[in-house]
Parts: sequence; C-alpha cells; structure tokens
Amino acid sequence: MQQILRGATVTHMPLRKLFLGIGANLDDPAATLADAVGALARIPGWHVDQISPLYRTTPVGLLDQPDFMNAALALSVELPDDPAAAAL
Repeated sequence: MQQILRGATVTHMPLRKLFLGIGANLDDPAATLADAVGALARIPGWHVDQISPLYRTTPVGLLDQPDFMNAALALSVELPDDPAAAAL
C-alpha cells in the first residue's frame, strides 16, 4: 500500500463557512438534532465549529402538531473552488 501512495500528492480544498438551520418536532426532537449534528460532523472535510442553544418554536401553517426544537450551526467545510464540482 505504501508503494502505491509513494509520490502521491495530497491536495486540500479550501475551507468555507457554512451556516445551517436544523429543526425537528417528532418523537425526541433534541435527540434527533443531536444525531443530525453527529452525522454532519462525520462527513469527511466537514467541521462543526459552533452550535446554538436549542430554541422551541410553535408550528406555522399546520398548527395541529408538536412544537419544534431548532438550532443553528456554524460549520467549516472543504469545498472545491469550481462551483460545478461543488454541486456534485
């Protein structure tokens, strides 16, 4: 394996800031949000920098449902410079 990697060039894509809102209102919303943050943190090249406190909000539109738990995340993600490649 080392012979295959000898002479290989490792390139890193630039880190970009990404702000993401997440929310849930079924079963255990706090656990669902924690699972979502964990899943995002496991994506190679993605780094969860900050997580807001959880906020409870009432539904809008369809009112006959449980309140939502919401949070905002600040992430640093490795994305290519080429917008077309980033879309893939």
